[in-house]
Amino acid sequence: MLREAILTAFILVDVAHTVRDKRRKHRARKAQQEYLQQRTLQLQAAAAAQQEAVRPQKSFLQQHRTDAWSLAKHACVLTLALLGVAVWAGEYLQLAAYTCAALLCSHVAALATIQSITERKIKEASLSLSVKPGLPASIENLNGTWVKDKTASDSMDPAMDLMQLNGLIRKAIHLVTGAQIRVNEEEFEFAVTSVIPGFKIKERYPMNGERRSHRRRDLRRGQGRGQVSITAEGELRLSLVWDDPHGGSGYDLYHLVDYNTMYVRSFICVDNGTVNYNVMYRRKG
Repeated sequence: MLREAILTAFILVDVAHTVRDKRRKHRARKAQQEYLQQRTLQLQAAAAAQQEAVRPQKSFLQQHRTDAWSLAKHACVLTLALLGVAVWAGEYLQLAAYTCAALLCSHVAALATIQSITERKIKEASLSLSVKPGLPASIENLNGTWVKDKTASDSMDPAMDLMQLNGLIRKAIHLVTGAQIRVNEEEFEFAVTSVIPGFKIKERYPMNGERRSHRRRDLRRGQGRGQVSITAEGELRLSLVWDDPHGGSGYDLYHLVDYNTMYVRSFICVDNGTVNYNVMYRRKG
């Protein structure tokens, strides 16, 4: 009876773990689908906003060009008419006609100069608006303390299996609670928070793309080298490479779903295979 009870207990625990893993994977897939949908909507909104910003400038320039051409045509007609009067009329009327023609020509030349200056100023203003100094909001808003949402995140067991981590390191990784991020125009800093005070991973990278060396994240001997860059979509990418034992490469891609939700996609590649996983963070406070 005791043996059957123990066996039944083991079966029930295994079933509970299986159900929990399925629910966690379902939540992770759902979060990933929501992220992709939100990302698509953000890209569509950005494209629409860019078109709306360019359209008024184009219409403004076209209207000014049309007005200038219309004014020039009327001025030319009046000038020709006055020249005809000058040829037909006497000496005094001829002088007056020449004077009026000269004034009209100078007026047209002044309008053309003003039009040229206006177009140049509009182009300079549009360039100053499109190229803003500093970091984009999607990078600037990464600053803060983030708490790991384990229910919406993928399991890191496949990555730990690939790296062949021992039981102590696995336990330490499972006890990670979140991260602290500090980023500005010069530097990106990432620090892991954990319930274990001694387990600490802190890395700093310059924002100019220069490569920096840090202790390996799996706490093995040797160092890892990394560099940061900003993708065309406005996401921060941290590219990593490390030597043997279990040498390989990978990256972390930081994306803000909204101001309070951060989505990190990670990829690892070593000799015996590849793995990727997604981690969801919630802003603390």
